[in-house]
Amino acid sequence: MRFIGEPLTPLQAEHSFSKALQQNQRALMASGATAMVFFTVACNRTNQALGLMSVRLESVAANNPLYRQPLLEQRCFDAEVGIMLLPEAQQTGLALAALGGLCQKLQATAGLNILKCFTAEANIAAKKLVSRLGFVYCSEHKCYQWRKNIIKITGSLA
Repeated sequence: MRFIGEPLTPLQAEHSFSKALQQNQRALMASGATAMVFFTVACNRTNQALGLMSVRLESVAANNPLYRQPLLEQRCFDAEVGIMLLPEAQQTGLALAALGGLCQKLQATAGLNILKCFTAEANIAAKKLVSRLGFVYCSEHKCYQWRKNIIKITGSLA
């Protein structure tokens, strides 16, 4: 998380989590230009929360009448994905499996136009992760972008 920001106090974390849950509810019912959904990344064996993952959907055709439909039903939208894990969950293959699974689900959604991921310049692990998933760096937009039909998962969960 050192590439994202300072750790939250317990009170700040509770407030932030509450806001994320409210955002999820709005996103599930959303029709409009953008929606954001958060997921808990957890251990399959213990169900212990080990991190967060998010996807932000953005309509490509905001002036189109389809804009009034829920984003996942629109014909053309972009998605931005992100993940952060607790230190003990890093370098275990969990990020590869979780983010790879999310990307595969998004890939199967008919309206997906571009899938992107922003990384901090110094976060070498994040750059390796998205590269392994088939993202390529786009210097024009200063982010990693997915190329159709290249998403792959090569890791496994313990």
